[in-house]
Amino acid sequence: MRQTGMNTLYKKVSSVREQLILFASQMESLEQNYNTVVAELENSFVDSKKFWEGTTAEKKSAASQKAGLALERLEQMANGLKLLDVQLSQVDQSYAKRHEALSMVAAPNVIYQSEEAFLSRMEEIVQEAKAIAAECSLTLKAQPLQEFTMLFSGKRKQLYEQLAELIAEGKALRDQAYSTIQNNLAISNQQLDAIKEEEVDKAATETADLLASLEERHTEEIASTIASFELSIESCLPRNDIENLRTLYDSVKGQNILPDTFSEFIAYGSYGVTLGDVAFNPYVVSLVNRLYYGFIENQNLCLPAILDLREKSNFMLFDESESMRVRNAVNSVIFSSLKSQPASHQKFILFDPEGRSQGFAPYLEFMRSNPAIMYNKVFTTQQQIREQVEGLSAFIDEFRQTKLADCTDIFAYNRVSVERPESLKCLCLLNFPKGFDEQMLEQLANIVKNGSSCGVQTVIHFDENAIRNSSSSTYIDLLAKIRESCICLQPSNTGWYSENGANWVFNPQPTQKTMLDFCELYASKYTEVTSSVLPITKVIPENTWFYGDSSSVFSVPIGKDENGAIQYLEFGDPVSKGTSHHALVTGSLGSGKSTLLHTIIMSTLATYNPDEINLYLLDFKSGTEFQVYANHKIPHIKVIALDAMQEFGQSVLDELVNTMQERLDMFTEESKNGYPVKDITSYRKYTGKKMPRILVVADEFQVLFSEAHNRRVANTCATRLADIISLYRVCGIHFVLATQTMGRLRNGFTVSPSTLSEIYVRIGLKCSEPECSLLFGDSNAKSAFSKMGDTKGTAVYNADYVTEKPIGFKVAFCNTDTQEQMLEAIESRYGLVEIATPTKVFVGETVPRLSECAGFRAFDNLEALSNVPIYLGEPIRIDQPVTLNVSRMKRSTLLIVGSERRMSDQLVAVYMKNAIKSEPHKLTLVTEPSVYLFDGLSMMGEPLADKVSRVVNTGAADIKRANDVFDVLPLIDELYGIYEKRKQQRLGMGGRKAQFATIHIVINDFQWIEPIVLMLNNKSVDDFLVTQNEPGRDFGTVGDAGGDELFGFVNKPHKNDLGGLMDSFLADLAPAKTTTSNISYNKKLMTLIESGYTCGFNVVMSCPDFISIKEIIYECIPKFQNRILFSLSDKDADRIVSEARVENLKSNIALFYDGVNPAYQFKPYDII
Repeated sequence: MRQTGMNTLYKKVSSVREQLILFASQMESLEQNYNTVVAELENSFVDSKKFWEGTTAEKKSAASQKAGLALERLEQMANGLKLLDVQLSQVDQSYAKRHEALSMVAAPNVIYQSEEAFLSRMEEIVQEAKAIAAECSLTLKAQPLQEFTMLFSGKRKQLYEQLAELIAEGKALRDQAYSTIQNNLAISNQQLDAIKEEEVDKAATETADLLASLEERHTEEIASTIASFELSIESCLPRNDIENLRTLYDSVKGQNILPDTFSEFIAYGSYGVTLGDVAFNPYVVSLVNRLYYGFIENQNLCLPAILDLREKSNFMLFDESESMRVRNAVNSVIFSSLKSQPASHQKFILFDPEGRSQGFAPYLEFMRSNPAIMYNKVFTTQQQIREQVEGLSAFIDEFRQTKLADCTDIFAYNRVSVERPESLKCLCLLNFPKGFDEQMLEQLANIVKNGSSCGVQTVIHFDENAIRNSSSSTYIDLLAKIRESCICLQPSNTGWYSENGANWVFNPQPTQKTMLDFCELYASKYTEVTSSVLPITKVIPENTWFYGDSSSVFSVPIGKDENGAIQYLEFGDPVSKGTSHHALVTGSLGSGKSTLLHTIIMSTLATYNPDEINLYLLDFKSGTEFQVYANHKIPHIKVIALDAMQEFGQSVLDELVNTMQERLDMFTEESKNGYPVKDITSYRKYTGKKMPRILVVADEFQVLFSEAHNRRVANTCATRLADIISLYRVCGIHFVLATQTMGRLRNGFTVSPSTLSEIYVRIGLKCSEPECSLLFGDSNAKSAFSKMGDTKGTAVYNADYVTEKPIGFKVAFCNTDTQEQMLEAIESRYGLVEIATPTKVFVGETVPRLSECAGFRAFDNLEALSNVPIYLGEPIRIDQPVTLNVSRMKRSTLLIVGSERRMSDQLVAVYMKNAIKSEPHKLTLVTEPSVYLFDGLSMMGEPLADKVSRVVNTGAADIKRANDVFDVLPLIDELYGIYEKRKQQRLGMGGRKAQFATIHIVINDFQWIEPIVLMLNNKSVDDFLVTQNEPGRDFGTVGDAGGDELFGFVNKPHKNDLGGLMDSFLADLAPAKTTTSNISYNKKLMTLIESGYTCGFNVVMSCPDFISIKEIIYECIPKFQNRILFSLSDKDADRIVSEARVENLKSNIALFYDGVNPAYQFKPYDII
């Protein structure tokens, strides 16, 4: 996800707050206006309704009143008629008499609808009735006679009838009026109500229409206002940013501690603004929930403080002193960063000039456990932080120019360079700017401005009290410039706030318990991350195997560089202008140095066939690092040395020098033939012949030049290496010399610095900065050190440490299974190839077996008549087995001296095993035993040593043994007699070669064989002579019992015989007596030692006690042509072999000297 501006969201929160307040205000105004108009319309409707209700009521009242009056009037008039009727009846007896009859007069059927009509007619009736009544009444009063007359006249009857009709009509009219008027009144009321309802409905409809129109307009205004503010607010704080922030929040919240991949986003806490009562505005709530759902909390707009490390994410915290608030905030930032990135891929530079490390107290224990992450210290001095700031600034400049050419930032780079990612870095400064001068401020300005894309974050506690009053304007300007690239926060009661008013709250700093648990987790993750590997098959896939051509250059892939490209190890003239022919490799313990060497070897074997490359693999440390190659038949490999020794290394160099000379002779020869041959490339080009390059891989090569082991060998090796490096690069021989440290080569090692300086290819794995200076030179040291990283297998390659820049790379790893599969494939392809010599495997700690010696297994029985090869052991050099060729052509005597009984007995047993291998007694021409054994241990009454006993038991028929000291002289006589006889035979043949079977005289532990000691010192042996009158002793085969009871009286003094003891003492002072032949035993034994080889005799003598041979060291020892030394002081060894050094030899090593060539070390065979 790439969302720019993520780190400036906090600046927009205040703008959002301002917009929300304005939005709430405007919405409230709209609502208020709307409600006012609605109220007015509603009131208007109510008024209208009231009006119509009042008007109707008034009209109803008026109508009712009118009707009442009319009815009242009608009633009055009806009552008047009735009264008239009554009065008339009272005054007019005739009328009264006729009243009943008149009352039956039917009322006329009258129809009137209005009150007025009823009243008008009633008034007419009343008037007419009054008139008739008056006429009748006046007639009666005025003209009684007339009345009487009229009584019986028709006129009166007519008047009475008219009056009766009128009264009846009036009564009927009244009754009809009552009904009609009330009915009319009800109809009128209904009509009035209908009118009222109509008008009220009309008013309601008009009001509803107005309200609907108003509401529609209000809704539009609301929507328009919401939309307008939504756009405005979103322009302040874009919805996409919030959605990204929400997604990031969920992602970061669910992220594991110490993830496997780098994270561009870190959650440091939260920031926000207080909305106050605005937060309760429903429109605000609705809008905020729509835009920023989940981020309103307790009347606050609160966003997670997630920063994008690819943008400027530096903090500057302003506080006058290093308060707990500052410490908590800084330590919170550190922990938030530390836990959010892969283990081992972060670096923290901590500077605390005032607190002297206490400002970072939560991390002191973590620092001790993980020194590489925090440089194992809190920097407190100006010089210390100056170096770090300079280094960071230089790193940023280089990283931007080299790594960001094709990548936008460090995270993009690390996605490409997965195998060797660049670590993120964090610079934490307390009490800034204390300790900073203008130059440092300029570098810091570069860091805060350009560091983010390079993975560098800065956290600064700005203490204004630390600014000097004398600070220049430039100094102040630089501070302002630095501030521009930081998120600047001021302290508040609840945390921190930014210049725009956003409140910041950092995550809590880790507790002690949290840090303890984190340290444990970090250690586990660190191991997991640092053990991650780049499979070798990623850099040398199977489809590319075996096609390499080494004629002009040696080139094999060994990993991937910091840019994701394949990293090659290359030697030859085309590489780095012809300087790159050999490589120096350093790497501390656990850095992956052995992994690199295996990768070089496996890549070489997979790239080239045996005609293109030969390998010499030398491991000078105690181990079996290269054993896996000895388990397969790989024709490329000429030598494998496990636990190689200095002497063996010399022999390798000797062989390489010989090889170089042979190649130079071949170049010269081809030049004479007209070819312009000057090196291996031109030789192969012009002749078409194969000439494989040679790659020597030597681990812990410094052992080869250690004066503490063998100064002479060390000096020789130094000379040989110097010649190869300086003079013979044309021959195609290349060295990869590996060591844990270059520093140890300063003292006590003979290799010359000038020789090492000519090895231009340098490869460094995890090591110290001073070590980088020694390996890459001062100019490249810092750059190389910064590229090494802490992960196992990360390394730095420099094709020419003088002229080129180092480049970081990840070493390809060949695990055991893959290595085995590759070796099987290589063996399958080349296993049947005929090779001149098999791979020489040397294992320093092992004891070789005689049965595995090829020469011993192929022993020719007939050779034993004149020439017996005695295979003693394997030399500590590239050579044939150490062999003693026993013949009559030269003396082959052997002296074995050493205080280690096991080794002495082993050598004697091996010699005897060789001696009896041909079993000459089975041949008809041979009558003597092959071995005459004089064993001092058995003569002391002890059993034979185990290994000697094994040989004696298996070769009993061919071994004649002296069972005790009294068998010694007779056997010497017998041997000397055989010698004389053979001598005469040889002389009789004119000195020509005679077929004598070799007789081996083995004197084991001679210091315990008193007769032999006396002989060698030319003293009397009379005490061990058998008297003349005793029967001849029977020297049976090995295993016969010995003792005085078998051989009769022996002429030896009793321990209590003083006379005999005195005679013995005098005899010791006198010259040695001779036998009947007048030859002393000293002479006989010395003759057999010195001249016996001419007649097929060879003498082997061992002595674990150097004191016993001191007296014969000048006279006797020179007669032993061959000498084997072990387990002696160098002083004692030097008296036997000049300049011999055996004091520090391993228990399985001895020194062999043939009397002619320089002494050399070898591993004696064992018969078991």
